[in-house]
Amino acid sequence: MSLNQKISNDRLADEDLFHIFFNEFDFHAWYHDSASTYQEVNERHADFFGLEPGYMSSVDLKDIFLNAEEADAFIEDNQVVFETGRKLTIEQSLTDHYGKKHILKIRRQPVYSETGNIKGILCLAEDITEKRKAEKGLYEREELFQSIIATLPDILMFLDDEGRYLKIWTGQNENLYDSRENLLGKKIEEVLPAEQAELIMDNLNEALKDVEIKVFEYELDVLGGKKWFEARMIAAGSDRAVMVVRDISDRVMAHNKIEELHNVAIKLASTQNEESVYELTVEAAERILEFDVCTLDLVEDNMFKVKMTSSGVPEGGSVSGPVEGIGGKVYNNQESLITKDVREEELANPVKSEYRSAITVPIDEYGIFQVISTEVEKFGEDDLRLTELLISHTATAIKRLRAEKEIRYLGFHDKLTGLYNRMFVEEELRRLDSQRQLPLSIIAGDVNSLKLVNDAFGHKAGDDLLKKVARILKKSCRQEDIIGRFGGDEFTIILPDTSNKEARKILKRIKNNCKQEKSSIIPVSIALGLATKKNENEDINEVLKNADTNMYENKIRESEEVKNLVLETLMGKLGEKEFETQRHCERLKKMAFKIGRELEFNSAEMERLEKAAYLHDIGMISTPEEILKKAGELTVDEWIEIKKHPETGYRIARSSDKLTDIANIILHHHERWDGNGYPRGIEGESIPVQSRIIAVIDAFDVMVNKSLYREPLTKEEAIAELYDNAGSQFDPEIVDIFVEKVI
Repeated sequence: MSLNQKISNDRLADEDLFHIFFNEFDFHAWYHDSASTYQEVNERHADFFGLEPGYMSSVDLKDIFLNAEEADAFIEDNQVVFETGRKLTIEQSLTDHYGKKHILKIRRQPVYSETGNIKGILCLAEDITEKRKAEKGLYEREELFQSIIATLPDILMFLDDEGRYLKIWTGQNENLYDSRENLLGKKIEEVLPAEQAELIMDNLNEALKDVEIKVFEYELDVLGGKKWFEARMIAAGSDRAVMVVRDISDRVMAHNKIEELHNVAIKLASTQNEESVYELTVEAAERILEFDVCTLDLVEDNMFKVKMTSSGVPEGGSVSGPVEGIGGKVYNNQESLITKDVREEELANPVKSEYRSAITVPIDEYGIFQVISTEVEKFGEDDLRLTELLISHTATAIKRLRAEKEIRYLGFHDKLTGLYNRMFVEEELRRLDSQRQLPLSIIAGDVNSLKLVNDAFGHKAGDDLLKKVARILKKSCRQEDIIGRFGGDEFTIILPDTSNKEARKILKRIKNNCKQEKSSIIPVSIALGLATKKNENEDINEVLKNADTNMYENKIRESEEVKNLVLETLMGKLGEKEFETQRHCERLKKMAFKIGRELEFNSAEMERLEKAAYLHDIGMISTPEEILKKAGELTVDEWIEIKKHPETGYRIARSSDKLTDIANIILHHHERWDGNGYPRGIEGESIPVQSRIIAVIDAFDVMVNKSLYREPLTKEEAIAELYDNAGSQFDPEIVDIFVEKVI
């Protein structure tokens, strides 16, 4: 019996239906009467293998299939149906005659005989290759979509026009107000707080109206903590919308921290004392950073001094220490440092063992700021940047306050001595000019010999003298007394509620302290004058004027004594140089006298000559001792220094009434007869005769006496030297007189 007849007997009404079923529809159809052979196939199935339907009948499947494994699986499925009598639907991969893989969905239907036995299998197959590809593409796109959603910091919500959650996609479940399961199908107003729900619904309605993206922010309690979200709402049709929600808590917190820093910067800019700066800094740090302890240390006397700490610092933890360790490194290098684990840092020396990580930031040249945590690797680069920004404001505030303090100080103080300046003293004098401050005494002072010191030793030495005087005045006066430098060498002291008698004690104390000062080039001496306002009717300016008048009278009265003392001191200092000795000066004085007598000098001229011979090298007092004592040859610079002494001696002589008449002699005692001397290079009789005399006798005395740098010459050798240089270095007439009449 043929397959057509079998089907006709079982299912089909006529031959036409069989052919329509078998060949006209777009699916594979075939019939097996055994598991391993076709009995009949339709054209679609035959075309798949590139064969004729008639050829495939009764041919072993393994000879038809291109892939042996596919043939075995095909036969095995047929056997299952023959053995069980059950229908079988399965998807199987088959290779067509082009070698291309296809996925066929095969339905196997057992066909029974009249006796109820299985006599064959009718198979229908649909090529679902493209369908599966499409499904796979959809699946892969869905997987990609879910992967993207999982990695994005966003929540995608599909809402209807009533605010009902239709779909939710997110990889950030921790940002959902409730679980996805609890949200789906519910309206926003049923889930969120009223304020937030109203805001979202307003934007939903607006988005559905004008089809524009609506952007808004809201705050929400999520998992026990407050978070900020940014939402973007856009219509997806007339009654649907998509809302994309992003957690912006970090951004908002960062903004809030920057705003906090801005606010603290404003406060620091107007703070009037450093203690408030420290306090504001620590308070701001507590608001913008998370830590266990913070400390603000400034460097004073080469030590860290803790100025302010957070409330978490234990008692006794705030101590001073040397500028070393991590803090010392940061301070010295002026570079911030994150310490991830103090136990791995050699320089670390934590106050408490549980401290593990820290940020250390320099406060410019003033000190350091540290935040410390008990957690390892607690701090990151963002924390460091915030700390540096905060401390930059702190450093600016400290710098401003100290600059203002310096300006105020300089506004009322003399920069050189540190005493009050004239403006401040005059203001204080007006302020203290009241009945309750009487008696009010004023001491006026003028430093003696300041010009001489400036001329002889330079202005630095003069400044040092003024500083010594200032120290003596501070030492001699009381805490409440106002001591000021009026300018130059003048000082004024205001003594509130002080009688004339008490003021004289202070004046005497100043004098005594001046005498005890031993470290000065010349004796420290101050001319002092005192005046006291005893009743309210007296003019305070007249009192000040009287103090000045008394001071100048005392200065004139004491001037001779002061000048003599200064001169003695200078000569003593000159002797200490071991260049000019007392005997050398005395020898020159005697030789000068003899020459002056031969030249018939009168008594005044003789006095000037002897005095100049004795003091001709007084300018050497400002020459460095190491040059004067040098045994070897002098350098060019050292010679330049040596050659300054005639002009220095000239200035010293000019500053003293007793020496003014010999100043010009001292200035020219190193000039040469031929004009090649110094300092002016004058020649012949243009050189004062006393200077020409000193040039000869000084050279002779140096030659015949032992010095640090040469052995002495004999008298005859020295005379020969004088004659060799007569007419060039020396005045020939003076040389003749000296050799013939003096030696």
